Amino acid sequence: LVAHELGHSLGFFHTQSRHDRDSYITVDFNNIRYGWRSQFVWQSEEIDCNYNITYDCGTVMHYGATEFVKLQIFQYNVTNIFQFSFQFSI
Repeated sequence: LVAHELGHSLGFFHTQSRHDRDSYITVDFNNIRYGWRSQFVWQSEEIDCNYNITYDCGTVMHYGATEFVKLQIFQYNVTNIFQFSFQFSI
């Protein structure tokens, strides 16, 4: 939690909000609890520069697959990551 908030203080966005996230995960907005959708809103490339860093589900800036869900099923699914086990360990 501390490292995550430190990332925000340094100007980092949530990884699941990257402009290229749809190439890696699918977010089920219907399963996100009321008031938390903004945490998953896609950021444009102009706002969120990722410096060509590979998408990483294991970073402290990425929410876990069941964070803020209505039902205890995944609110996002990994679609194009070779080491998809990260979604179970965040």
